[in-house]
Amino acid sequence: MSTPGSRTTHPLPDPSDQSVATIVRDEKYYFFDGSVVILAGDRLFRIHQSLFELGSGFFRTLFSLPQGVDTEGDSRLIEGRSDENPIIFQDTLDDFRALCWALYSRPPAIAAQLKLDTVDVSKLISVLAMSHKYDFPDLRTWCLDVLESHLVVSPASFIGKCGGWDNVGRVLELAQQCDRSTLMRSIEQEWLQRISGSSKAEQISAFLGALDVAEFSGGLRDFHGRAYYTYLKATGIFDAHPLCTTITIDIGGAPSSYMNQDLDFLDAKRQLRIYKGFWSLSQLRLRLTQAPKLPDCPSCSNHTKTCIPAWQSRWNSILSEAEQQGRCLDDPGKLLGEVWNSLSRRPITIPHNNWSTIGCHRFIVEHLETMMRKFNGGIAEHFIVP
Repeated sequence: MSTPGSRTTHPLPDPSDQSVATIVRDEKYYFFDGSVVILAGDRLFRIHQSLFELGSGFFRTLFSLPQGVDTEGDSRLIEGRSDENPIIFQDTLDDFRALCWALYSRPPAIAAQLKLDTVDVSKLISVLAMSHKYDFPDLRTWCLDVLESHLVVSPASFIGKCGGWDNVGRVLELAQQCDRSTLMRSIEQEWLQRISGSSKAEQISAFLGALDVAEFSGGLRDFHGRAYYTYLKATGIFDAHPLCTTITIDIGGAPSSYMNQDLDFLDAKRQLRIYKGFWSLSQLRLRLTQAPKLPDCPSCSNHTKTCIPAWQSRWNSILSEAEQQGRCLDDPGKLLGEVWNSLSRRPITIPHNNWSTIGCHRFIVEHLETMMRKFNGGIAEHFIVP
């Protein structure tokens, strides 16, 4: 037997082999008038070649390859012609069945997926994975559209119908691979909200699920960092401690107990990451105690004398006002948001305001936007460990 794409003649299997004896025909997708026999999991599928070729470049190529030569008058020697010599697919049984369901289903079954109360999200995820893997572009787009529509309408219901964080992660990875940014953002937003949930059990479950998915995937680095950052905020660590000036981290794998958090549910490397991230974000917050350096603005003649001092004064006043009101800004992301909101409500008052300094205020706002963009886009950097 061989994998798809391979066409080599080989001896027929021994019926006494126990692994062969457990293989049975699928009760729904073994059609006696089918033209190709496929083995997925422990089930044989006899499907119609033309139906699979119709929407898939992969299957058109697969079935065009040489299938072996019947030199002994035994059609079983030709791969895919018999139960004894099927084409082997390394997909799970559920995934291949889902693909067959998508290709053979009647309109009522397909229409049921458009309704939130009848949609089978787990099945659609399998169909999406298979249609992406085997190049069914129209089927892939339909799956993405349906999943996205349900997620937008009812995120909580969608997550529940996925059947576990591993399936949610599968959709997230596929959305990333298929360049569906809206679907990606929606999943990430709902997932991070679960990490911030009111129930400790829900927080930990969502957090661990996010770490498992992000560490397995090569394209979810930003989400990986955001999961750590979100869980840190959910613990209340930024509100419970003064600014962190020192923290002991054993790079060998035994993190300090400075945070006084129960992290036994994390392995040693993950604990090290979260301690490293807390320390790194604390150091950034310390640097933000003073207004960051404002770049030169060539179009403003009063930039050095008036605009920079006004920027520094306003920054300090925002932090002082928050402290007087008992609002903790030890989270650097929260601090940047506070400054942004203040500047949005009330522009910086610059002495001798004229056309150039008005333009410089816009320059200051744009600089703050850049700072926030860099912070949000670089969260993962804080959690990197050797």
